Amino acid sequence: MMNTKSHIGLRKLFCLLIAVAVSVSGATIANAAISIAESPIFSLDAYRAFGEPSSGEGQSGTFAIDGRRMNRAWADSGVFGIWSFGTTVIVHGLSVGGELNGDEWMFDMARAIYAKAQTGRVLVLSMENNSFTSCPGVTTDGNVDGETIVVFDWASHSNDIVDLISLDLGEGWREAAGEALFSSLMKLGVADRPIHLIGASLGGIVITHTARRLEAVGKAVDQMTFLDGEDEPVLDGVGLDLGTIGQVPGDEVAVFGGVSFADNYWGDGTDYPVYTIPPHHLFLQGRDVDGAASFRLAGQGHNDIPVWYAGTIADATTEGYALSRYGSRYRDRADLCATGDRREIGDCPAVFNGHFEIGNADFWQGFPGYTDAPKIIDDAEAPGNRAAQLSFTNARFTHQPVYVPAGARYVSFLLSLRDPSSDDELEISFNGHLLGTPIALSSLPGGFVEFQRDITAYRGEVGELSFGINPHGVVTSTVWIDNINIILAAWPIPGDANGDCKVNVLDLIWVRNRLGTDVNSNDNWTADVNGDGKVNVLDLIFVRNNLNAKCE
Repeated sequence: MMNTKSHIGLRKLFCLLIAVAVSVSGATIANAAISIAESPIFSLDAYRAFGEPSSGEGQSGTFAIDGRRMNRAWADSGVFGIWSFGTTVIVHGLSVGGELNGDEWMFDMARAIYAKAQTGRVLVLSMENNSFTSCPGVTTDGNVDGETIVVFDWASHSNDIVDLISLDLGEGWREAAGEALFSSLMKLGVADRPIHLIGASLGGIVITHTARRLEAVGKAVDQMTFLDGEDEPVLDGVGLDLGTIGQVPGDEVAVFGGVSFADNYWGDGTDYPVYTIPPHHLFLQGRDVDGAASFRLAGQGHNDIPVWYAGTIADATTEGYALSRYGSRYRDRADLCATGDRREIGDCPAVFNGHFEIGNADFWQGFPGYTDAPKIIDDAEAPGNRAAQLSFTNARFTHQPVYVPAGARYVSFLLSLRDPSSDDELEISFNGHLLGTPIALSSLPGGFVEFQRDITAYRGEVGELSFGINPHGVVTSTVWIDNINIILAAWPIPGDANGDCKVNVLDLIWVRNRLGTDVNSNDNWTADVNGDGKVNVLDLIFVRNNLNAKCE
């Protein structure tokens, strides 16, 4: 047991390391305000003790620090620190024609939010092309430090959702869209600011999958807004559950513990069928959502609610958007009651559908999670009974862009050689760069063999993961691949930065020596003990809170 004197000594050392941390990063404590405001130990009052920001500057409700315009409501809340601008994401639901026809409300919403922020950019993100373009009909100043508003277009895959001829619910496309949106937000570099996810209809499921992934990598979500969020469609009078696996959402509208606030608006199902191929009729209707402040809008149909919400942005109203960061009732959010329990994010794989078990392998639109779809085989020898096959007829497949977490160590996968070849080699690449040496397909042990390829050079990056046979001529081999995932480095115990199986002053020094460094280079990731992708004061605090822990 540590005596009082040594305990006081460690506290002094910890405080000294905190002070040195701030000076090493080349900043005053004010420049670390976000980290301090988020920490469980330091409060905004502690930040202000080092220098009260100037007030009364510019527009009402804001103040400036180091030339950056801040929002006083955020500063007073102490939730996200003192950023005034953030990221707003708008996601549509089922688009029957595969295009954004009839979804003008999305662009109306984007224009109105930009008018509130007065600076920033409005971007359209295409899932089909994995690219950002400017929003038509919206003029902005393009300020990357202002509000970033993203209109997510997944229309080309949203109508893969329901095949009323075969009654196939298109399993997996909602989560594929959620992963694509998450990866793109990480690539754009806007996930460290307050995020407001707005999902209409089946878009509510998409933002659920996105929020789950953001929380898994330590990115906080300020607000989730469901606009008649749909996960229980009614087909020919029969309710359909799109799926829940235990406490981990499958295709479900859900709120997680790390979300600061969630609001939900749902109607009474008076709309006409949104999808009809006689004799089948599909109705979509929202519901009360656990963990969210829910508001039932009597007389509002499924397609009316997004239009209604868009109208609350510009109007001087106390409803809808008034509860957002730019709204008049932002401070009232804490007083609103949310029924039901929030969900745990559960185990969230870095590669969606790497086991190939989700989705209809024969559906003509492709395979969920893959831009270059694999050929799926169904065989009792494969783990889970499914695997991807590479052969002469289909020698390559590519997963849609994935985010490589800061603590990633390697890509892991199972490989089974079905037909050997003296010349063929299996190549694994990330964004076109080979991961390790190719695997000779001349001879391998029977069954499935695990392989690993180092991916530490690409930590923090977003890119496509590809598997392909290089034949050096004509492909003559056949292989099965399964259980693709990115494996993270694991500490023996939380806070053990140097990996010696105990948490002590040496771990504080280890983190201090790497403050402000790039987690994607050398062994700096080991100092990111809280897993938020940065090495800063919060990691020192994390170690301090776990002092004296040790392996069993």
